[in-house]
Amino acid sequence: MENESYNEVNGVDGNKEARMDYMQKLVLAGSAFRLPEDPTKVTPQSWNGWLSGIRATIQDEDILRVEKLKYLWDADPDILHPYQGVPKNIVELNYLLGIGRINRLDIEYTSNGNDNGHPSKTAWSQIQQLKDFVVVKVQDTEPTTEHLRKVVDCIIKFITSNMYNVVEGPPGSLTLKYFSEHTTNAKALRKFRSFGEKLLPSDINEGFMAGFYVDYEALLGAMKRKYNMGNEQKTVIDHFLKLDKILEKETKTEFMMGSLRTMVKKLLVTKDEDIPYIQYYKGHKECITHKEEFGPMANFLLEYIMLSKKVPRSKWKQIEKDYHRLLDGQPSYKKWHENSYELWNVVDKEINSHLMTQAQLENQSEQCDQDFELNAVRKQRQFNRKPTNNTQYTAPRMNMGKSFPNSSPRRNPAFKNNNSNNNNNNSNNKIRNER
Repeated sequence: MENESYNEVNGVDGNKEARMDYMQKLVLAGSAFRLPEDPTKVTPQSWNGWLSGIRATIQDEDILRVEKLKYLWDADPDILHPYQGVPKNIVELNYLLGIGRINRLDIEYTSNGNDNGHPSKTAWSQIQQLKDFVVVKVQDTEPTTEHLRKVVDCIIKFITSNMYNVVEGPPGSLTLKYFSEHTTNAKALRKFRSFGEKLLPSDINEGFMAGFYVDYEALLGAMKRKYNMGNEQKTVIDHFLKLDKILEKETKTEFMMGSLRTMVKKLLVTKDEDIPYIQYYKGHKECITHKEEFGPMANFLLEYIMLSKKVPRSKWKQIEKDYHRLLDGQPSYKKWHENSYELWNVVDKEINSHLMTQAQLENQSEQCDQDFELNAVRKQRQFNRKPTNNTQYTAPRMNMGKSFPNSSPRRNPAFKNNNSNNNNNNSNNKIRNER
């Protein structure tokens, strides 16, 4: 790799003042805008400060290039060619194709002989054999074939995220414009890469320097996941949980269904390459043949989910009767969807009625619990009451409420004395009889 001057690498003037200003920016970036390694110590305010810090350390004219250009550099600096992954001619572009930094299936291209919306393998191979890229014939040099020029233009559109929207001229003019701005593009990415160590946490910076994050959006997504500022890679279960969260809200059905509809629309498959097939058993495939739209079937399933979550099944038939009374003519599947707003009003009334009934039952249950506890306390007090001498003991209700004298010697001390007197009288009577 050829040596490059400070000015060429960092995009600043080679004089002392410019270098000092550049170093001061780096210090400010590290002290004021770097986030702590511990995600729990990051607040929304510090996160916003970090985002502002990126723009504060990058010149305005470079921000667009940092956000649009793909980061195609290699992890190994010894084989880093072209430097920072910014090609300046067709040979350097072919190097990136050869090492796999640009994938054929990532390029969108529609033409005769294409491979399902991507450049054909033949065209991909022919491009990698090019030594020159010629748009218009110059002296004895023949122009590159139009087909290959169109494919290369599509490659440039991909690695620049369509930064060059409109370029006048024959096919290949867009590619030549990109090559002509190599120095400007390279400076912007080199400066941003040099800020990485100051702006990024160590674990993410390691992947950033290795070219793991292919563009600015991917880098921000990694930062958001690390600091829990938004889950960019949601799983299907994440979407299920979000649906559940929407259904748990205490709001009118109209607004709840609106939130569900908005979420489902974000999940619709609208690109041909994203269309999956559904497999219910090995060897089975069920595919759709067109892009998804929000329609009656999606609305049907959302209404079923909503009723399952919010209304007892025993009330569904009553809801149907009340809703059908509001429809003109014979109810049908078509009319059901065309008058959904009327259905939601009926559902709201049923939900409110169910909630009121539930509240009344809870109040009654609570009152019964209080009465039961009060009666239990009264019975316990009655059971614990102790009798006094020469008094009757009233048994608790468990003895059927019968009363009996305290005839037990243990309970009535006078019992023993009474028995003793009776024995003495019997003895006296016996002596008299014997005489």
